[in-house]
Amino acid sequence: MKKLILMLVMGLFVISCDETIGPDEIVPDEQDSTGNLLIMNDSGSQLALYAGEDQVKIIPNSSEDYLVKIPNPSNATMDLMIYKVTSGEIESDVYKRWNVILASDYELEHRSTWHVTGSIEENTSGTLSFSYVGGTDYNVDIFLNGQTGAKLISLGPGQSGRQVGVDYGNYTLHYRYWNSDQNSPDGMEILGWTETEMVLDSEVNIFAILNAQRPEIFIQLPHWTGEGPIENQYGNLTIINSVAEPVSVYAGGVLIEQVMYTDEPTDNMSTIASGDMVNYVLPIGEYTLIARSLMYGTQLAYATVTIEVDGFVSWEILGN
Repeated sequence: MKKLILMLVMGLFVISCDETIGPDEIVPDEQDSTGNLLIMNDSGSQLALYAGEDQVKIIPNSSEDYLVKIPNPSNATMDLMIYKVTSGEIESDVYKRWNVILASDYELEHRSTWHVTGSIEENTSGTLSFSYVGGTDYNVDIFLNGQTGAKLISLGPGQSGRQVGVDYGNYTLHYRYWNSDQNSPDGMEILGWTETEMVLDSEVNIFAILNAQRPEIFIQLPHWTGEGPIENQYGNLTIINSVAEPVSVYAGGVLIEQVMYTDEPTDNMSTIASGDMVNYVLPIGEYTLIARSLMYGTQLAYATVTIEVDGFVSWEILGN
């Protein structure tokens, strides 16, 4: 009789602690108070997050943002994997996978976001890297596949390099501009949307295509003008390799060939031979440039540059 009463009390305690835990779920971990990774769980399932072979978190079946701290002091590329949790067990097959360089700190402006969908068509995630230059008072929200689609991220002026992981696929991007308004019920004044851009003199949707050949895309968000489709704006960067070995150049965490604008093939355009000089056309914005040894992958030099409309910037790689 005492055993039965104890079991009933324990059962009531578990229910009172978390009324959302179903019979086929396990108790999820609490999110971290600070972190460098934000999980948006739209899978409809509990999830197990791993970094390499290490289990990091059991994530609840909830669409609320879930913050995770994963130490990465060396800014290394991390192999993140997500497994579904069903009937209280972690499935053996990888549900989603993302190779990403997480920030070494836990500041909001360096935080990465992973949008985990319920789609079973793709299990590999690519990276959308957003930057929004200063010079405006307005904030911008980025939505996927329509104004009522998934909201990926919100940016304020001057925020750059904000990474979002999404499944490989074909998407359209939709930008909602707003200003703070304490007199509004939701605290914001909506200015309007930008959903098209001019490409080769044609007005088209803002497309983002992620696949194995294009796993990362850099996107420079335009300022709000309220005057129709945005015009692509670019500047010029010249890089001189003055070290004694070939280098690979990265911009904003990706190879510069994935960021540069040209009508020609960009294969291996990130490699600069010793003594050579290469000119690049880049979307306007601020970039962190890194030169790495082609032989060893070690960092030889870095710089931060700002690309302005039709401007010219040069960087000479001199080594550490």
